[in-house]
Amino acid sequence: STRDNGMHPGYPMISKFNNVLAHLVIKNQNILLDATNKDLPIGMISYDNLNHEGLSIDLKNADGGWIAMEPTFANEKIVNYNLVLDKENKLKGTISQYAKGYAALDLRDKYRTTNNETEFLKTYKKDKTGLELSDYKMTNLDALDELLSESMNVTIEDNVEEAGNLVYFTPLLFERTKENPFKHDERLFPVDFAYPIKENYRITVSFPEDYEVEKLPKSTTFKIPDNKGTFSITFLSEGKSLMVKSVIDINKSFYTPEEYFDLKELFKAIVEKQAEQIVFKKKAE
Repeated sequence: STRDNGMHPGYPMISKFNNVLAHLVIKNQNILLDATNKDLPIGMISYDNLNHEGLSIDLKNADGGWIAMEPTFANEKIVNYNLVLDKENKLKGTISQYAKGYAALDLRDKYRTTNNETEFLKTYKKDKTGLELSDYKMTNLDALDELLSESMNVTIEDNVEEAGNLVYFTPLLFERTKENPFKHDERLFPVDFAYPIKENYRITVSFPEDYEVEKLPKSTTFKIPDNKGTFSITFLSEGKSLMVKSVIDINKSFYTPEEYFDLKELFKAIVEKQAEQIVFKKKAE
């Protein structure tokens, strides 16, 4: 039964069964084969089928029972920006991105369902104000066991603000979480992400000789008890370059109502810290 049917009631209802997977047992280990998407590697099941339990039927022995339908892969994304800030406050450089697990599955699906690469890149740029890119390259599109990687040269405008001799820069650029998805004070039902989420962003920026760092946000780490989720962000400045690294680790796919407040506070910290600006001061000429 897929996620659209909600959580299963604990007993089989023929009207709720709407999908079939192959179930293998190898060395006492359950392995599920999902043919709903050709980009699913062995042992990985689609988002729709991540519904915690499924009914396994053994026709030969006229037997059956519930088996786990939990994710064996996470949604993993690594993004590296290597940029130079010029005196006109334009950013130029490269972006390298790596996707694994459900992030790679989603990216492959988006790439394959567009008419061509031009249309794919047009969609990619749609919510990224000021981004122009060239020399785009995707690697390992068909190698399902490898990291799906992207690289591109970029020019970014309209993302740095200047007021007098001060320059304001939000380093997470297009990668920051802008809104907390959890707004209520309490929750009666669980939070089900379907899979763990791991996001690693690293931004390196070189800046002009006549710029100096006036304000650098504080590095911080926020953890949910028992290692159920972590967020860390690091701000470093050395010479005429700075580095910002943001790591989000949602270690579970399923959070109970009792864990909701901690999860909400984690995302609050993510939104607030990723929005903080670095302030440069321009030296008087």
